[in-house]
Amino acid sequence: MLNRKIIIVILLPMLLITTMSYSYAHHRSLVEKKYKLHVQFGYLNIESYKIYSPYNDENITDQLFDDTLYINATVFPSWYAWVGLVIKNNGDFAMTLEEPTYQVTMSPPNSVTWNATEFYYGPYTEAGFNPLVWSGITGSNYQDKLDPDEGVIGVESEAPPIYLEPPPASRNKCKLIVWIYLHIINGPPDFIMELSIIISGTITDVSWIEEP
Repeated sequence: MLNRKIIIVILLPMLLITTMSYSYAHHRSLVEKKYKLHVQFGYLNIESYKIYSPYNDENITDQLFDDTLYINATVFPSWYAWVGLVIKNNGDFAMTLEEPTYQVTMSPPNSVTWNATEFYYGPYTEAGFNPLVWSGITGSNYQDKLDPDEGVIGVESEAPPIYLEPPPASRNKCKLIVWIYLHIINGPPDFIMELSIIISGTITDVSWIEEP
């Protein structure tokens, strides 16, 4: 009987050590798998912009915040402006640009008819910009370069959706140029328009990376 007790006393710690080792190994495996999971993100933003109008630009104020351009202007029937945007994919993977979303507030809040027409050019790498659609358009010549029905005169525009590759911009086509024609068709003689132009996109290529 004594020998059996001794054997039990010896075997019991060995069984406990084995069980603990299995539990530790199992727990450690789960933890490692969690740490190997690499989560990526999608992010489009407005990198640069231009606003041109033949009517007193001093009445136009603007502010850029990531993916939204805020414009405040004193407008009237027949008023128009051109808004140019350089949009960049700053995320980890490819995205498809959606059409801009507009939020408009009028003061006074009378019935106003307006429209916005977009023209898309690209996508481009950093060094692949077509100067005809961006740097070649300035405040002094935009009326000769831009047409409400055609966009940039002499340059064919693209139809959305537009596929934008992830950075780096030196190699991948992650940038796009958009020209927007804003036009007040009718409304009161003189009123304030607060306009937000919001850029968004859809993730089109998601990859999960597991470290070796």
